[in-house]
Amino acid sequence: MRMGSAAVTVATLPTTILAPDLKRHVWASIGLVLGSKRQTQGPLGRAVQREAGADWWLAGGGTCIAAYQPKGSANLAASYVDLSGSGNNCGPGVAPAWGAATGWQFNGTTQHLDTGVVCALPQSYAVQFSNMGSPAGAHSLFGEGFISAYPNWWGKIALAYGVGVFMDNPPAMVAGNIIMTPQGGYRNGALDIAWIAMAPIGWACYIAANHGPPGIAGALAQVHIQAFAMYNSDITAHVAALAAAMAAL
Repeated sequence: MRMGSAAVTVATLPTTILAPDLKRHVWASIGLVLGSKRQTQGPLGRAVQREAGADWWLAGGGTCIAAYQPKGSANLAASYVDLSGSGNNCGPGVAPAWGAATGWQFNGTTQHLDTGVVCALPQSYAVQFSNMGSPAGAHSLFGEGFISAYPNWWGKIALAYGVGVFMDNPPAMVAGNIIMTPQGGYRNGALDIAWIAMAPIGWACYIAANHGPPGIAGALAQVHIQAFAMYNSDITAHVAALAAAMAAL
């Protein structure tokens, strides 16, 4: 089921139910401190140097359970490190290309990452991306079977949060940030689609793809991703601050 395509406000939820798009979705799813540094332990025990002011994920409030910043990382291996300190380092399904100025560069056919963090209510998700090169359709920035963010769903963005919750709104996005909370989806910090979230399936969250069925990556995206974070709570009150912090990377 798809619920609405019109612009949405907090007080106005879309109610139109249109089956075809949900079917396609289901199948697609099958402040800088100068001179100061902090050290994050890398995947092989090597310290990764990072500027202290780069802790952008803290702007999201709540408890961050995974945060990755491939843009500005020392190398591809360092980009997999969970900067939140929760220990949820991500790893390749198929490793993307990487550049310090662009972050992860996914090819849209095979490359994706596995966070290992299971999607569940009431989590929140945030991604900073650019160079969305996939054709219109089901190409997700992150997710599992019923957690998805499609920047170019035939001229709209389309977001899913839980079984039966799938909404879209024009225009499409090529770059920027998308944040999803249990209360709605946000485009560059502004509410774009409001909803009442439902529970996802409960598979680990993939990056640049949807995870589902278990161990299978679908809806892969050709895109550059500069940063991605997951929170174990509803961060609606902090969306604007987080969006600004991610955009400044």
